[in-house]
Amino acid sequence: RRSAANRWTTMFRSRAVFAESPPKRALDGLLGLGLSLRHPVGGTIQAFSRAGEEIRIGSEEQGVAFLMAGNGLSLWLAEDHDLFVSVQPPGVLVAYFDGWTADEQSDLLSRLLRAGYAPRVEGEEDASY
Repeated sequence: RRSAANRWTTMFRSRAVFAESPPKRALDGLLGLGLSLRHPVGGTIQAFSRAGEEIRIGSEEQGVAFLMAGNGLSLWLAEDHDLFVSVQPPGVLVAYFDGWTADEQSDLLSRLLRAGYAPRVEGEEDASY
């Protein structure tokens, strides 16, 4: 896994862009599929500023507000498995599949489609975010 401090500049294999859903609705969709704002062991909320600075956030409400302000959060699937999300201009939620296998990514995207979300999946090799 890549260092959390480098989340904003790390190359990602692919990302899902939720252009058709407001960011809060897209976030709620991901949370409804079993991802969590809180780390499964420590219960912390791990956030990242636009400058790449790691920040611990106290409440889920603060975490959501921080994300909606254009920053990033880790959503947790398991103790060592997270999905990094950020809100990009002009207010679009983007999920980055760093460290996910093709099967894991496909499974999550299939479940999102069944739940009524249709993110655009983009593969990136040379771009940094």
